[in-house]
Amino acid sequence: MAEEKKVERLGRFISRAEARRREPAPPKGYWARSYAIIRRRIITGILFLIPIATTLWFLNFLLSSIYTKFEPFLKPILIQQWKIAPDSVAYKAVGVVMSVITALAMLYLFGLITSRTAVRRLIGLAESLVVRIPLVKFFYKTSKQIAETLALPTGSARKKVVAIDFPRLGIKTIAFATGETSLEGDPQPYVNVFVPTTPNPTSGYLVLLPRESVWETNLTFEQAMRFIVSGGILPPDQILLRPYQTSLVGDESAEETELLTDGSPIGPDDATDPASHRR
Repeated sequence: MAEEKKVERLGRFISRAEARRREPAPPKGYWARSYAIIRRRIITGILFLIPIATTLWFLNFLLSSIYTKFEPFLKPILIQQWKIAPDSVAYKAVGVVMSVITALAMLYLFGLITSRTAVRRLIGLAESLVVRIPLVKFFYKTSKQIAETLALPTGSARKKVVAIDFPRLGIKTIAFATGETSLEGDPQPYVNVFVPTTPNPTSGYLVLLPRESVWETNLTFEQAMRFIVSGGILPPDQILLRPYQTSLVGDESAEETELLTDGSPIGPDDATDPASHRR
């Protein structure tokens, strides 16, 4: 009898829990909805301004540092030879221009030096020592990976934005097609797809997929990176899909299909069948 009562009480508890779960959530009030909208807009504005403010701060810091170092050498030339007053706008403008030119010259010189084989070997040796320091290793490798990612040319194949079913069928994931690989025994090459993680897109997964399982998108590299880094807070207006082309250069004449919220594309008959791109 005791066991039957326990089973009965457990059944009633499960029934009440299921009933509560099925109950619709109470509608939010006006102030709650307004607060949610204002909060979302503020977060969106912050995420928009952070990269701009960071870039301006870095440029100001770099140019100010260079100008401070070279001002003692520029001051006699600007005042005595060019007859420019030190408190004038022209004096500051010339100083900024000279700082920019000096910064570009220094960057060019560093690039020229580091392109030498012997120097690159020394840099590799120094990196092998730096990555042994726990805290320094994290910041150095992270900043280097981000710099290498941003340094990719705009037309690079690594910036071809695609959509795939990952980590399982029915879940769409934004990724980057990086090339194609031929597998033994398969006449059709597979597409090399890099799946970045959020919010750090410098790490991720490399998967090899058949062309039918890859869809090209209308997103640019910058739009996709903003979407990934923000964790979906800054989504694109619309994601359009089209069959993956053999070449990594997109075919603009290919018909595009719209990606709906349920993950199924719409368009021609051959594009509406999910099995057509999940073989």
